[in-house]
Formats: sequence, C-alpha cells, structure tokens
Amino acid sequence: MATTNGLPLGPGPRPTTGAELVSRMRSAAAAAVGRSALAGVEIDGLDRASIAAELDGNDIESLELDLTGLAITMPEHAAPEGTHPDASSGPDSLDSPETSRTAAILRSAVITAHPALIADAPISVDLTVNNLPVHWAERADGSLELDVVSDTAELDRTTGAATVSMQQADLAPLVTQFVNLALADVGASVSGLEIALSRAGEDAADLDATARAKYGVMGAMVRFRATASIVGGDRIRLSDLDLSSSNLLAGALLGLAKGELEKFEGREFALTEFVPAELRPIDAHLDVTTDTVIIRASVGR
Repeated sequence: MATTNGLPLGPGPRPTTGAELVSRMRSAAAAAVGRSALAGVEIDGLDRASIAAELDGNDIESLELDLTGLAITMPEHAAPEGTHPDASSGPDSLDSPETSRTAAILRSAVITAHPALIADAPISVDLTVNNLPVHWAERADGSLELDVVSDTAELDRTTGAATVSMQQADLAPLVTQFVNLALADVGASVSGLEIALSRAGEDAADLDATARAKYGVMGAMVRFRATASIVGGDRIRLSDLDLSSSNLLAGALLGLAKGELEKFEGREFALTEFVPAELRPIDAHLDVTTDTVIIRASVGR
C-alpha cells in the first residue's frame, strides 16, 4: 500500500497551468512559514524564492525552485511537547476524507540554493529528481494536495542526485546550535567549539573537535575524535571513536558516555534504510578539502 506525503495546495480543482501551480505553491510556502514559527523555527526568504513550473495534462513537465537566500533560524530551546504544529493545523487541514486521486508524474524537478543559511551557516544545495510519481488528491472539504508517493513500484523509474557543500569554517557554529538544542532539556551546553576535518582516504574524514562543556555548575574542556567513512557508496562506518577530558572529574563523568560510544565502534549504518527499496541503489561520496566539505549522492538506476 502506498504512503503519501502531501503538499496542501488550497481549494480544488487541480491547477491546469504552470503559473497557477506556482501561485498555489507560494500560498503553501506562506502557510508552512506560519506553522514553523509555532515551533520556534524562523524561516525568512521563502516568499522570495524563484519558482517556475510547466504542466502537461495531469503531469508536471518541469519544476524549478531556487532557494538562494533562504534563511532558517533554529530555536534556542526545543518547543514544549504538544506545541509542535502538524499537518492539520491552520487552514490546510488534512483531516477531511479523500474523494478522488489522480496519478501523475513529476518528470523533472530542480532545487538549488547558492547558498541558503541554516542556523546562520551558508550551505549550497543542488538537487535533481526525475520521473517521480505523484498524485493530485482532492478532499471532501474541497481542498487539494499534491502527494509524493513514497513506496510504490512506480518509483523504479525515479532517479535523483544531490550535492551539498559548505565551508569548514561554518561547521562549528552550525553544530553548536544543534548540539545545544539537543542538550537544553538536560541542562547542558557547549561553547567555544572548534572542529577540524581532514581527508582520511577516499570517502573518509577524520574529525577532531574540542569544546567547553557545561553541566549544571561544572564546566570542562572535552575532546571528541572519530573517523567517518562511506563504504561501498551505501554505508557509513564509524571508527577510532574517542571522548576525553583533561579534567579528572569530567573524565570520570564521561565514563558512562564512553561506554555507550564504544557500542558504535566499527559499526556500519546502511544509507538504504533512508530511501524506499524501489529507489535503490544509492551511491554516496564524501569529499573533504582544506576549506570545504562536499557530500554527493545519487539514487535510482
């Protein structure tokens, strides 16, 4: 049975021109910004994104989305449980029963950002998708959504490729924000994070990170080292994991964390778990230079 992920497009019927689809997508983007704000995530620049589309009957012949200049600011603390917006919040309610579903193909989609800002870190993105099965779904309340079908045999014709790159100098502030967001609930935080990435062979990188960690009234310098490798294009292997501190008390407290860390030593994690079986094989590559980190991946035959 196919599962779907819907993009609310306002009232039906479905758009019949590319210009109409673009207008619907801009309205959907505005609603998404509002829902994100409820969770403390600020999105700026989505209303200025360049969007172009062409339709061919039920199919979307082409869709181009340029998100250059988009800025996403993360909250300082996770939103309290129960306050996260969901798909049914606001006017784009998906609670109404579905009344019709029309199959279509998104023949070509191109998404770029040169760059977008994620937590103030510039990240460049190039994404292409070809022959993606979609459905125009209409509901009893008159609303329309565009569904991406995620587990159907039709996906065996779908292909895609992505390149994501950023400067090494921007890694530390980006990681600091996400780590502190994750640690906020337990009263811990990190500051002064320094990250050094170096090439460790083909599709592999050595990580050496130091930061001042604070838990309650205690603070100490902590060092984390690891090697990450992409194996066979579809698995990530972690090795040479080490967590330490020159502070004796902090080092003792890190003992439990080190025990958990050791469970990941040498383990491989399959990237195929993140994509439907019909989209495989996946082929991913990691390239680390003195200044940049580049991740490339492709899916489909």
